[in-house]
Amino acid sequence: MEANPNITWRDLQHLIAKTAKMTNKCDPGWRKNAAGFHFNHGYGFGRIDANALVTAALNWKNVDQQLNCSLEGSKKKINIPRDGKVLISETLSGCAITKLEHVQFIVTLKHRNRGDLNIVIKSPQGTESTLLTNRRDQSTKGLKDWAFMTLHFWGENPTGKWQVVINDKPHSVISRGFVRKSDIPEVMQDSRDELPYGRTSEDYIKDEMPEVMEDPRDELHHGRTGEDYMRDEILQEDDVSQRDDIPFDLYGEESSVSGQILEYSFVFYGTKK
Repeated sequence: MEANPNITWRDLQHLIAKTAKMTNKCDPGWRKNAAGFHFNHGYGFGRIDANALVTAALNWKNVDQQLNCSLEGSKKKINIPRDGKVLISETLSGCAITKLEHVQFIVTLKHRNRGDLNIVIKSPQGTESTLLTNRRDQSTKGLKDWAFMTLHFWGENPTGKWQVVINDKPHSVISRGFVRKSDIPEVMQDSRDELPYGRTSEDYIKDEMPEVMEDPRDELHHGRTGEDYMRDEILQEDDVSQRDDIPFDLYGEESSVSGQILEYSFVFYGTKK
């Protein structure tokens, strides 16, 4: 800001994206989008290079006014098969944006076990971004108008076919080191069993589990807490009326269907040039 008091929060985002350096280049999560920007689900655009950032800001010309375009999805309800996936495909046309900044995928859905869901979005240029990963979240309340945002398509042209894959993985190992009992090898079922490096599982629990993760209501995911999810849930525990219009026993143990997408849409933010 001292180098250029005229820059806005959007200018700063552009500057960071352009000058950031790759952190841990050996990490397999690095990708390059169609506009030439490197990104990583864990590292973002990389570490901030203060010198390059300030130098670039000195002669920076403010970005154009931000534009937005919306793309409504099908109103038809879509079943999510258990241990399967759903492919959503919508085509954007007539949008004035030629260089993207942010992309939102907004969805309302029901699901028997929300933590089983994995959501990946793919741009018309073929860049993929993971919006949601499997996690410790056993809520049966789904999501209501939940906006997932990604910056991984920064600089790309949004015109064309957008695809979203919603994958149900009920038997997968949950991220962040948490697993279900059925996924734990028998030798590790007993907390007294020895683990690598001479530690027992009790040592791991005592020394390595962050307190913020001990209560599932406090779990952080993409910067959001369990309470954030609960605030936007679509099914209240004392309200079974929302189950009546489901043509299958979504919550039955033997159901071949794990959930249902009720509605979805896309919102694109960026500039004309």
